[in-house]
Amino acid sequence: MSTVLEQALEELKAMPAEAQESIAQDLLDLIRSERKWDKLFADPRSDRVFEQMSTEVRAENAAGKAIAADPSFWRNPLRAAQ
Repeated sequence: MSTVLEQALEELKAMPAEAQESIAQDLLDLIRSERKWDKLFADPRSDRVFEQMSTEVRAENAAGKAIAADPSFWRNPLRAAQ
């Protein structure tokens, strides 16, 4: 186990049970989501889908339909998982 995870678990132990349950569920959800995406990216059929999505995004961007994302959203994986 990593040092950071050990520190996080120690902090979590000091929190009320309800907060522990909520944070633990968020962590499990994040882990399951990561596994799902890893499986999808590993599937050779995904290359075709991602190429199609890339083409669509480029077309939307060229047509001025793209909306700039808030960069802070992508810096916080827990927020992105919500």
